[in-house]
Amino acid sequence: MNRTIGVVMAGGYSKRFGSNKALADYKGKPLYRYSIEALKIVAEDTILVTNEDFYSFYKKQLDLQVVMDEEIFKGAGPLAGLYTAMKVCKAEWYLVTPVDVPMISASILTKLLTYRNEKYQAVIPVINGKKQPLIGLYHRSVLERVSQLLMDKQLKMHSLLSDISTLYIEEGFIGEEASFHNINTRQDYESYLI
Repeated sequence: MNRTIGVVMAGGYSKRFGSNKALADYKGKPLYRYSIEALKIVAEDTILVTNEDFYSFYKKQLDLQVVMDEEIFKGAGPLAGLYTAMKVCKAEWYLVTPVDVPMISASILTKLLTYRNEKYQAVIPVINGKKQPLIGLYHRSVLERVSQLLMDKQLKMHSLLSDISTLYIEEGFIGEEASFHNINTRQDYESYLI
């Protein structure tokens, strides 16, 4: 089985942005639509993981599975989102994107998929020397380690990557660096609108 599930991480509370940044408009569409559209092209199925504040909104708006973080790990960030997706949807691989990268493209995600290999448990792009764990590919075998890290309150994605067999891709994204820029603040958002 080489089934790949697309996972949109939409569980953040956008504190630095001041409101749900996923709903901010960019070129006539809310930000969350860009990740969903890119994933739907390359993955067999797509799931959106969110929190209780935004669950009803996404459930009404989307024709895909929308879930909330497992209660035990509610509010524990992207690691909890990955755990939830893996518990809810059975697949070999999970292709993750955040909700705030309007320049993301199916071509970038397709490149990541070409590196699927049983020798590795994660495939992570490195852009300008910076690891990008929120646009990455994770094998189902990491579920137990994700669960343990969450139990131990080690919530950083980098904690997971240092514990598993990770392939870092430093080449292959030349000219596509903007696709990895995310929007955290109003200032970030306004710079996209210029």
